This record gives sequence, structure tokens and C-alpha cells, in this order.
Amino acid sequence: MKTRILIATILTLSIVVVVVFRSFTLTKIETAPFISGKQEKLTVHISKGTWSFEPSNIDIERGEVFTITIVNDDDITHGFAVDAYGVNETVPPHESRTTRPLQAGQNGTFAFYCSVMCGEGVVATGTNSGSPRGHFDMEGKITVSEPSHSDK
Repeated sequence: MKTRILIATILTLSIVVVVVFRSFTLTKIETAPFISGKQEKLTVHISKGTWSFEPSNIDIERGEVFTITIVNDDDITHGFAVDAYGVNETVPPHESRTTRPLQAGQNGTFAFYCSVMCGEGVVATGTNSGSPRGHFDMEGKITVSEPSHSDK
């Protein structure tokens, strides 16, 4: 009788251990970041005297790894910041900077903007087009969406 109880206890504990282990393992697999294997090299220009980014909208698919090269064609220093990705580059006149590789891990729209006060003037493009120049008027967005064909 004691042997049957011992066997039943061991069997029950084994099942509980397997169920708990599987639930943690499955949770980790489901929440792991999706990496598509695609890599993008993007270029954003800051045109002379426009206080704007070209392009001001960047579309990326979730899972992609991408870099952005910021080319400053202007005669003054500009900045390029994307808070969601921890990017803040200062780009001197007529120079360029490239971000570290960035992972598009989640869907959404993420703002980028000039992080350097540029001076007086009128904003050329974007949501503040035609407005007097302020500190964060030079802006754009990165839109991350589901891949058009999933390789999962």
C-alpha cells in the first residue's frame, strides 16, 4: 500500500514538474523577439536651409535590423534622435553619421527629430510646415508594421 502511494506521489510530482517546465519554455518562445533576417541600410538627408528630413517617413517591417545614415547637406549642425531606439546623433555641417544597427522589435510609430537647436526660420515640411522654427519642429516618423510575408 505504501509503495503504491509512493509511486503515485512520484508520478504526480513528475507530471507537475513537466507541466511547469513546459509552460515556462513555451512562454519564452512566444515572447522571443521575431528576427526576419532582413537588413536595411537607410539614408536620411537634411537639405540645406529646409529644416526638414528627407524622407520624413520611414517604413520598416517588424523583425528587420536597420541602420540609418544621416547626411547633413546644410551649413549648420543638426541632430537626429529617436527616443524609442536610444539614438541621438549630432551631425556637423556637410558630414554624415550612421546609427548602430537597430532592431524593429515591435509594431508602432516612433518619432525622430532634430535634437540640436538650429535657430530662427520657417519649417519646410512635416506636421509643423510653415510654422516658425522651434526646437523640435524638424521631425519625422519610423513606422514598424508586420512583414508582408512572414517567414516564421
